[in-house]
Amino acid sequence: LTEAYLAKAEYLANKRLWKTVEETLQEAIDAGAGTPLVYVRMSEAQINRGKYDLALQNAIEGSAADPTSLDGYLMLGRSLVRLELWQEALAPLLTYVAYSGDDHRGWSDLGRAQLGAGQTEAAGESLGRALEINPRYSPAYLARGWLMLEPGDFEAGLQSFGEARRYGSETFELF
Repeated sequence: LTEAYLAKAEYLANKRLWKTVEETLQEAIDAGAGTPLVYVRMSEAQINRGKYDLALQNAIEGSAADPTSLDGYLMLGRSLVRLELWQEALAPLLTYVAYSGDDHRGWSDLGRAQLGAGQTEAAGESLGRALEINPRYSPAYLARGWLMLEPGDFEAGLQSFGEARRYGSETFELF
């Protein structure tokens, strides 16, 4: 049963139907099919719906039950970044990129956490790595824009924000 719920959730996630993904995975949990991966996928849906506290709870539940799940580290780190718990986000994201070094999402979130934690040089390297892997990844441009504002390089910041807008959706943070 678990595989069916996860397959349905993956199909829905590819269509970005995050509310339905969350409902599907809650059905799985209610039916007793709440494996660590179900909790990790639930966390992903909740991050995409802006439910960061719940996402963190589910990421902890999933990753604690299976500490070998790299996706658990990513969702834990992403939840912490969204809650602006920068220092706490570093360890799970560093673990994730150590094993999944070709995932632009992990590098981008790590760069955002490093920036928030005041590690600007490391943030620049991580965000650069994210953009090397995927030169059209809007969240990395957004974080790089914030990074450029730190030393007062407003022109470069504006350029990065423009790239974030070009490749992604217009968000409150971008405005």
